Amino acid sequence: MTTTRDSLSHRERQVAALAVRGWSDIEIAGALHVTYRTVRTHIEHIYNKLGVNRRIELARVIRRNVLESRRHGEPHRSIDDKA
Repeated sequence: MTTTRDSLSHRERQVAALAVRGWSDIEIAGALHVTYRTVRTHIEHIYNKLGVNRRIELARVIRRNVLESRRHGEPHRSIDDKA
């Protein structure tokens, strides 16, 4: 099974982690020192890879992956941890 961590790049995991915490695209861009358009591109790629259309759906996918990892005895790692 492909997990969120496996399917997203490190930068996409960073963007996703901030997005599900409620940060705006402009806030994410400032924090990661990239342009707004770069953040939008990452968000589009994240949505496409995970088959979601909104941040609330993204949060559900991430939460589900964390819970499944814990059930399988894998150590807990945040989505934005380095691979």
